[in-house]
Amino acid sequence: MIKSSKVTLKFANKGKQEKIHHFLDLYKDAMNAAMADLWELSIVPSKLNKTATDKLVLLGLSARAAQAAGKQASGVVRGIRRKQAKAQYRIKRLSEENKRKLARKAERLYAATLSNRPVIENIKAELDERFVKIELSDVNSFDGWLTIGSIGLGRGLPIPFKLTKHFNKMLTYGTLKNCIRLSYDSVTFMFDIPDTPCRIEGTVVGIDVGKSTCISCSTGITSTPNKHGHDLNSILAKMSSKKKGSRAFERCAKHRTNYVNWSINQLDLVGVKQLNVERIYDMRRNKRTSRMLSHWKYTEIFGKLGSYCAERGVLVVTVNPAHTSQRCSQCGWTRKCNRKGKRFSCDRCGYAADADLNASRNIALPLTVFTPKQRLRLNNRTGFYWFVEGQAPIVPAVIKHDTIIY
Repeated sequence: MIKSSKVTLKFANKGKQEKIHHFLDLYKDAMNAAMADLWELSIVPSKLNKTATDKLVLLGLSARAAQAAGKQASGVVRGIRRKQAKAQYRIKRLSEENKRKLARKAERLYAATLSNRPVIENIKAELDERFVKIELSDVNSFDGWLTIGSIGLGRGLPIPFKLTKHFNKMLTYGTLKNCIRLSYDSVTFMFDIPDTPCRIEGTVVGIDVGKSTCISCSTGITSTPNKHGHDLNSILAKMSSKKKGSRAFERCAKHRTNYVNWSINQLDLVGVKQLNVERIYDMRRNKRTSRMLSHWKYTEIFGKLGSYCAERGVLVVTVNPAHTSQRCSQCGWTRKCNRKGKRFSCDRCGYAADADLNASRNIALPLTVFTPKQRLRLNNRTGFYWFVEGQAPIVPAVIKHDTIIY
């Protein structure tokens, strides 16, 4: 497992920072030039040939740096091609399902990706062991020195840096790799961390994610406001009032990330062998959402949960979240009117609880998996019983005098 840790470059003097900026400008121009040539090819190679590399050398880079820029540009273009292949599959599937309106919209989006060639603006140069040498020491009040060479700027460029808490934490977990990602104001180090074996014994915990409450566990633990009184909802509200791309917006985005990380770090996974989370993807595809909801990044929450569990040997399993917020975790009665906002109240047994907490308890259970035909017969408006796998049939045939007859 590869983990990363970012360190600032503010301790380098002005002359060294200017050299780094000059190299990154050349590296960015080389990547854009390489992507312009690769964009016209039907099959994108993983590495550039000697002719294409010599063309990038004319921009001012060394041969090694030109090879690295070409390889990184190839990875970007191949990633876009994979997305285009997925888009083609989606168009074909929508056409087969006779969803013509969605298919036409998907075709327009796909045509836009074919004509719009990617252009790199914020560059992060990926440099391997051919370019960097890392030394950790406390000489001259600095914790380490990063020497960058073979980039076309003469001799090696030594850059001082200071370690962070996260860097020291990663250093205790694994070994430091001799490769970096270099940007204008920071450098990202890579760590090779051995995979932790998954636990065999323990309990299963379900987690429900949301905008108002970041995470809700089936054990009753929920994310709380931090010491300054902010929760995820208030941070998203503050982000929605800022201009996108401004410094204030970037500060809010960093605040959101810090709050998500802080909330997940509060999870107690002692004695837990498996974590069930919702399977959410394309949540806002083809939908109009509010400005505030557009800043809710559920992918960031799931990403942090995955890495947090991987470090502790906890297996993460995705569960279909359909109807889990409408099902009563006590009796199994599932009906749409059971949930009203943040409040859940079962109209059969009278059980009442927080809606997110009730949903997380349902996610933790091994509920019966619906087949497509069974799902078509379910009506969450009138209600149905949804039981644990092997406990009872999915839908009771007759309900008479509050007694279920199968």
